[in-house]
Amino acid sequence: MVGASWLFTRYIVDQFGTALPGKLVQTTLTGAANVAAQTGQPFEQTISRWALANWVSDLSGFSASSELQYTSWHFRRTFRSLHTQDSIAHRHDFPLAYPLVPIFSAANAVNVSGKLWSGSGQYVRAVQPAGGAAFTLHFSANGTTAVSPAVTPRLIVLRIR
Repeated sequence: MVGASWLFTRYIVDQFGTALPGKLVQTTLTGAANVAAQTGQPFEQTISRWALANWVSDLSGFSASSELQYTSWHFRRTFRSLHTQDSIAHRHDFPLAYPLVPIFSAANAVNVSGKLWSGSGQYVRAVQPAGGAAFTLHFSANGTTAVSPAVTPRLIVLRIR
């Protein structure tokens, strides 16, 4: 959770400027309401763009719009370097060249289960062929029970051709 908080803060500072942290702490507002008030954008929009930026910012072969980019970090290049150095040193601190590895599935066969921790998300590449049949996504707590009203699930879709 701490890592996700840092990453979100890094993203919003990159997007809204270095004065933002001061604005966030100089108010009685907290949480999502504070972020929305200080950025001037709905929290849902900011958090959705952040989730997409984690995948597409400096993604090879993809030109991300400015709101889907980190400007102060190049995560793929940095992680690839750490992974290479780690491999040479025979350690296992950075076993992957990039730690975000989406599940890959045919669109009509997506089936994801497990826990979502605060500040986390599940990334899934649902691959749909051109002209493929429509499909429906169903969200549930355990396969049959509706998601608790206390939980606000977010589905963020990015179409990459």
